Amino acid sequence: MLELPPANVLFWASVIVGLGAAVQGGVGIGFGLISAPLLVQLDAGFLPAPLVAATMTLVVLTALRDRHGIDFSGVAWASLGRVPTSVLGAWVVASVGSSDLQKLIAGIVLLGVVMSAMGFDFRPRPLNLFVAGALSGFMGTTSSIGGPPMALVYQGESGERLRGTLAVLFVVGGMISLLALSFAGQFGRSEWVMAALLIPGVVVGFVLSNWLKGPLDRGYTRIVVLLVSGSSAALLLMRPFF
Repeated sequence: MLELPPANVLFWASVIVGLGAAVQGGVGIGFGLISAPLLVQLDAGFLPAPLVAATMTLVVLTALRDRHGIDFSGVAWASLGRVPTSVLGAWVVASVGSSDLQKLIAGIVLLGVVMSAMGFDFRPRPLNLFVAGALSGFMGTTSSIGGPPMALVYQGESGERLRGTLAVLFVVGGMISLLALSFAGQFGRSEWVMAALLIPGVVVGFVLSNWLKGPLDRGYTRIVVLLVSGSSAALLLMRPFF
């Protein structure tokens, strides 16, 4: 029989995912950045599959709210890149560990942030979308932090377009990641239960995000994306010290 986490752990887990959902619902990314490192301190059983599964509730709600901004062509190109690296990420989780590879990809994201700040062009073109989707798939499957590569590509777009497009991509990518984790034996009944325990907090956080999305909708998309993406990459680099 599955032993559920104690009530105090569930309370703080709900607070954590609620905060993460509020940030991602407003910015478009950030759920994994906030939730993953804190949840693993409470109960390692929340990662990676349960957190990925709980994220599906958030991204479906976001996609419905910001549906008028969705770039379906961009989702298609990014999804093509995401499929193989999600499978690779699931194999890494099951077989060899991911800390060194996470450091490598975190370094790539930080490089992307620096290059963006210097004026390099990462607009949503097919090649950029394919590469960003590949990085996002691996990072999302191995660490539950998969948003920064795609957010960098859409940093010049409106807040609604960024949130809506990334939400649809995360729906597709989350399904791919969960399927890959299931085949790798990392997503079964116990992970479903752990995911269900997180969903109420996620829903509350999404509702709160309606009051937090204003800055992006007033033209501050790029600066917020660079800040959150840089923080995500720095967090992956520092995880061994937690």
